[in-house]
Amino acid sequence: MKRALIVALALASMVSADAAEQMPTHIAGVWSTAESLYAGTTGQTELYLLRDGTGAIGVSSPAKAATDGPDKGKLKPHVRVIGGFAFRARMEGEVLVLQPIVDPGEGGGRASPLRLTYWQTADGPILSSPGNAIPGEAMKRRSDTVPEQIAQMIAGYLAKLSAPRPAPSIRP
Repeated sequence: MKRALIVALALASMVSADAAEQMPTHIAGVWSTAESLYAGTTGQTELYLLRDGTGAIGVSSPAKAATDGPDKGKLKPHVRVIGGFAFRARMEGEVLVLQPIVDPGEGGGRASPLRLTYWQTADGPILSSPGNAIPGEAMKRRSDTVPEQIAQMIAGYLAKLSAPRPAPSIRP
């Protein structure tokens, strides 16, 4: 009896408090404001959400105008600032909550979550943030599955974060 209790407690301690939850099939997949982060001239957003609740989001800035040369002043859709982060997700009713995963080795603390509301519209399902805090406003579902290359990238990043880190050196 004691042995079973010890084993159960040991197994329970292996589960992280930040563990992601299984995502509903109508939420998991690829969501975006356009066909790519480089589409159009406005900022865009792409969200990749795996069924296990892990994922990544990428955002792009609006297109920049050329500052010199024969194209000076013309918009260049391929010239953008791209950023993003990995996250763990959970559902709170019809709200998808993305908790960014911050690498403590890169000086990160705990970042504020991003909340996206799921809506079923006449044009299909959308995810949107309160006040449209994400570039490009509402995201439409592009696919119900995440490309394998993206899923591997997310898994690799999470594995890197969970790997043991060497203790800091005390030697000069």
